[in-house]
Amino acid sequence: QCIGATTLDEYRQNIEKDAALERRFAPVYVDEPTADEAIEILRGLRHRYEEHHGVVYDDEALVQAVKLSTRYVSDRKLPDKAIDLIDEAAAKLRVAIHSMPPALREQRQQLSELIASEEKAWAERDYENAAKYKTERVRLESEFETAMTEWRDENKLDEVVDAADIATVINAWTGIPVSSLLQT
Repeated sequence: QCIGATTLDEYRQNIEKDAALERRFAPVYVDEPTADEAIEILRGLRHRYEEHHGVVYDDEALVQAVKLSTRYVSDRKLPDKAIDLIDEAAAKLRVAIHSMPPALREQRQQLSELIASEEKAWAERDYENAAKYKTERVRLESEFETAMTEWRDENKLDEVVDAADIATVINAWTGIPVSSLLQT
């Protein structure tokens, strides 16, 4: 048994021309879903994309993905274009979150090295140095968390994909200003 998916044009071009192949397949025509159906499809896929990207989707982002892709992306069909839109928005957000400034990356590296030194000291029963490393680690963790919070707040980074993130991707695809997209 085999199931294939293709466009009507590709079916005519590749399958109908081959009588033996055409006999072995029975076409099942699937119409493009309505906007409401596409929103429900996105809601059903939401948890998989959230898990994959490590973000959360605001429900309005899913609605806007369907509305904006329907209005501004004419060369593709629902739900494919809306799925690509939420996928790219989440990927961009994840990259932005992980693209911390060099000072924070260096601090995170120092913290990793300190943790390794602390673990090594504990393993070697060097309790005096292990205690020093732990004190330093706790201090550095606190500084790092504070700096990360400040950086995220300054850059308005959270782990939620919202309508503005969706509009930013549509802007990248079409060149239409984000402010115009969010007014519709």
